[in-house]
Amino acid sequence: MQNSYLAINASAGSGKTYSLVQRILMICLRYPKNQDNIRHILALTFTNKAANEMKERILTWLYHFSSKDYVNNNDLKAIQSSYKEEGLNISIEDLHQRSKSLLDYVLHHYSTLNIGTIDKFNSRLVRS
Repeated sequence: MQNSYLAINASAGSGKTYSLVQRILMICLRYPKNQDNIRHILALTFTNKAANEMKERILTWLYHFSSKDYVNNNDLKAIQSSYKEEGLNISIEDLHQRSKSLLDYVLHHYSTLNIGTIDKFNSRLVRS
């Protein structure tokens, strides 16, 4: 997995959560054999509400990507298009299977989902 850092600074309602969720899922769905890649991702926000919304949205997207109607899911198609722009051709069916595996992993290892507040992250650093 490539080391890269992304900071999104934008006003309320501009789509920050959407962009972050899409990026997180793109990283995780890129490597189907490394489902635990999600534990290497750290997403920080200012409020507990925003952190919980991001976690909920990741699970919701994975649930919809894993459902029977995945072919018509615009978010999954957007991820596939982003991969194509990067030169990766991953079929929608393959993304569906990867999503099912990732959802299963996240549900069984929920504590590895490192999404929280800056304050909570700093508190953990100080304690350790």
